[in-house]
This record gives sequence, structure tokens and C-alpha cells, in this order.
Amino acid sequence: MTSKGLEVTNQHRIGPAIGIAVVASLLCTLILSARSEAFVYWSNQDSHAIGRSNPDGSGANPIFMANVGIPQGIAVQSGYIYWSDIEKNTIGRAKADGSNVMPRFIAGAASPQGLAVDDDHIYWANLGTDTIGRANLDGTGVNQAFISGAAYPQGVAVGGGHIYWSNADTDTIGRAGLDGENVNQSFITGADYPDLMAIAGGHLYWANEDGNTIGRAGLDGSDVNQSFIAGARKPLGVAADGSHLYWANRGSNTIGRAGLDGGSVDQTFIGDAQAPIGLAVDAGSDFAAPQTKITKGAPKKIKKHKVKFRFRSNEFNSSFACKIDKKPWMSCFSAQKVKRLGRGKHTFKVRATDAAGNTDPTPAKDQFKA
Repeated sequence: MTSKGLEVTNQHRIGPAIGIAVVASLLCTLILSARSEAFVYWSNQDSHAIGRSNPDGSGANPIFMANVGIPQGIAVQSGYIYWSDIEKNTIGRAKADGSNVMPRFIAGAASPQGLAVDDDHIYWANLGTDTIGRANLDGTGVNQAFISGAAYPQGVAVGGGHIYWSNADTDTIGRAGLDGENVNQSFITGADYPDLMAIAGGHLYWANEDGNTIGRAGLDGSDVNQSFIAGARKPLGVAADGSHLYWANRGSNTIGRAGLDGGSVDQTFIGDAQAPIGLAVDAGSDFAAPQTKITKGAPKKIKKHKVKFRFRSNEFNSSFACKIDKKPWMSCFSAQKVKRLGRGKHTFKVRATDAAGNTDPTPAKDQFKA
């Protein structure tokens, strides 16, 4: 049987106290080094280029990569930049340092807009065919109609065991499983011409282009706030890291930034963009997968055919996906209630995904009888 109800409690990581000065100094050096390797990237439609800056907004270079067609969505994963080119109907790829540019890494798209990348696949929104495309990270296995039936799709995001996309024609957010099944074209309603999207810290963010706001909701569709951040100027792209949310103000040629809690809003965090559309944040040297731990599991024999699991990640701002037996992965929160279990043996699994997009390859599991 599948799990039904969800009960949410906040999880916080409390690191061990380190009393040795040398170790503390080394840790600080490593953290600063990782931050120095992180960058914010954005696509400039007017200059046919991809821009880049440091996470603090310094060192902005609006022409970091030139001659990339008319770039729309952009994503960064495992040392590579991916972008959609609405002019050539392709997905391009290059190394994160701007080398090894492959403008036709994937061909045959239909006016591609937003795109997203996880550990296994690339996803993009085909505006021209109302579909979501997918391919393997190496560019093979292309399926231009992996998900069909969208309504003028703009943005795509992936996380917590699901794919999300924005339907501009119906002002909705769609959702499906990572296998493309269980499609819900109206998973979230009430948007205002939703555009590109991002996931961080257990939340989904999207740009309301006509409403000049950034919307937010839980990955399970709860706590929808269409005006989580107000005062944007025709926002299009959205990106997030472990501490900040970024968005592209095409109306003012700037990149805005705020805390993930919606505070400290700066609508001109980066200036001199040139019709910015897509946004991506490189997590720098953070390629380490989080570790997931079940802190409260099921007794060996449960009663009343229901049980509750508590779990946590060793990395702050992680999101989670759970599954019971052979059912698909689904977004979940600690504590997760599993109800209406059939008699016999069952296996519960949970895996964490950190803010950099790294997913635990060895999910925590608990086996029990009902």
C-alpha cells in the first residue's frame, strides 16, 4: 500500500564542536575555497551570450560565453553548463570554465525554454510542442515527448522524486514522477504567467512574469505563496543555492537576490545584464552526496497497519524522497506517516538531496512486518 498522510517537522543539522584550532582553520580554508569556485550564471538573450559572476555579485562578466545562439534556460551540474537555444532548437553544453563548447549537444527540440539537470538526466520544456523532453546526461536516449499535454510550458525543475513544469497558458504548475508517470497538469494553480523554476531547501520557486513576483510552495504543493517576493521587473529565470534565491529581472536588465526566507531583497544585486532569462548557481566543489539516517523507525511488528518514520540528513537544507516497497519515489518530510499497510513484510526507504543537487546513492531503509 502507498503512504497517505504527511506530517512535517523541521530538521536542523547540529555539527560537533571542534576544539582543535588547526582543524578549525583547515575547515575554514576548505569552505572558503569551495565558495571561491562557485558562480552565478545567466543567459543574455540580446547579446547571445552567457554571463557569470561570483556568488556575492562581484566579478560580473555579461559575455562569459559568446555566440551561444539565443539562450533561454540554463543549468549547471557536475562541472558542466547546459543551456537551451530557442534559435537553433538545441540544447548546448560546455565545461563550467567556458571551454569545450558544444552548441548542438542535443538537437531536435521545439522552441526549448527552461531546463533542469539531475544526477541522471537533462529535462527541458518544448514550448513548440507542449511537451517536456528528456535525455541522458551524455546526450543519448533523447525523448522529445517524455511528458506531453503541457500548456505552453516555460520552466522545468527536478527534485524530491518529481519533475515540475510551469504551464503559462493555464497559470498552473504541473508535476509528474521521475518516470514520467502520474502526470498532474494542475498540481499548483493561481500563478500569473509562470516562467522558469528552481528547487532548494524543500521548496519550489517560480517566476510569475505578469505578476512581477516570485512564487513559492512546498514540494508537496502545500503553503502556496504566489507573492513570496514582490517588486520584481518582468522576472523570468529563478535559481537557488543553500542560502539565497536569485531571479532574472528582464524588465530592468538586472539579477535580483534574497535569502531563502524571502528577506534581504535586492532587486539590482547584479546589474548590466542584457535581457536576462535563465539563471543557474554552481555549487562549486560540493559534489559530495548527503547521508540519510532514519532516527525513528518501525517496530519489528506494527499494529493498526500504520507507522511513522523520522529521518534527517547530515547536510542542512536537504530535501527528501521516500518509497514503500516497490512504489515509486515521492517527496516527503520528517515525520512521514505510512498508512493502510497490507499484512506481511515491508521496506521503507528514504534518501536526501542536498542544496547542490547531490542525492544520497545509499538510501536509508527500515524493514518491518504489518
